[in-house]
Amino acid sequence: NANGTFTISVDVNETLVFSYVGFTKQEIVVKDQTQIDVKLESAVSSLDQIVVVGYGTQRRKDLTGAVASVSNRELKDLALTRAEQSLSGKVAGVQVKAVSGEPGEPPQIRIRGIGSISAGASPLYVVDGFPTDNIQTLNPNDIETLDILKDASATAIYGSRGSNGVVIINTKRGRAGKTVLGFDAYYGVQQVLKIPKMKNSMEQAQYAYDGYRNNNLDLGNSVDGPPETWKVKVPQEILDVLSGKNTYDQEPLDEVLHTAPMQQYQLTASGGTENFRFAVAGEYMNTDGIILNSWFKRYSLRANFDAKLSKRLTLRLNLNPSYTNKSALPVYTGSDGSMMGSALGTFNWIPLRDPQ
Repeated sequence: NANGTFTISVDVNETLVFSYVGFTKQEIVVKDQTQIDVKLESAVSSLDQIVVVGYGTQRRKDLTGAVASVSNRELKDLALTRAEQSLSGKVAGVQVKAVSGEPGEPPQIRIRGIGSISAGASPLYVVDGFPTDNIQTLNPNDIETLDILKDASATAIYGSRGSNGVVIINTKRGRAGKTVLGFDAYYGVQQVLKIPKMKNSMEQAQYAYDGYRNNNLDLGNSVDGPPETWKVKVPQEILDVLSGKNTYDQEPLDEVLHTAPMQQYQLTASGGTENFRFAVAGEYMNTDGIILNSWFKRYSLRANFDAKLSKRLTLRLNLNPSYTNKSALPVYTGSDGSMMGSALGTFNWIPLRDPQ
């Protein structure tokens, strides 16, 4: 009946088989028993891979929308400054392109191309359920899973904000067990792969001298006699180099570019019990640019707490205080040149530093 009580007539050596959906099957030999009490155990089977979507989670085989996932195992060995860099070359249909060489500058991300010409084309980021348009303060090592929602059915919950795709990021949380301490560190350097070979001071002065001479010839002017007497005169600073009066020869690019160090240090602690779990991570990151006086620094602390207050009530607390400091050099803005442009346009015979 509905309570599980049963009556059956069998021979002594018969075997009774008890089964129910979701429970482990049991076989019991009757022998001389007149009353048999059976307690079935739940059948524990491995879960299918699930994917985070806008409304919660779904089994991957039941998913109809276009979703791609990146796990922390694919990120842990990468030296990343920003979390967006983890998408580069890992997800089909997602284009990650660096827009400048500034340290800490966010890359340009396009999910399935550009959806608008006049409006923004960047995706929406959702970190632990909170939408944001900037994840500069997020430590890439804190990421547990990263899911990219590509189409309208998957991003419907976010409305127009998700029209360019949604990047859902879940950070690491504590697990029941002994407290685990971890320390991660990396140090590296970056430098220009190839610097153009430029003329020295004498070659530049001779090139300029020939240019003035040809200009006079093109205008029909005489180039007989000293260059100071030509109608289009050669500047004295060029003549000083050619005569050996000015022997200064300094490559401006050597004074602007340098080998830039990059380093990151992180201390983590995680653990807890079945009713209370925690994960805490502190990070210091410092990346210098290959151009002098450019850098990006980040100090961040992430603390995730999970408290099971009852069978039906769980409290989650996410804290992420952070501080970033960035030194960005001016880029080309019309008449004003960038530092690289100024260095390339400066003659080697001009002193780069004021006399002491």
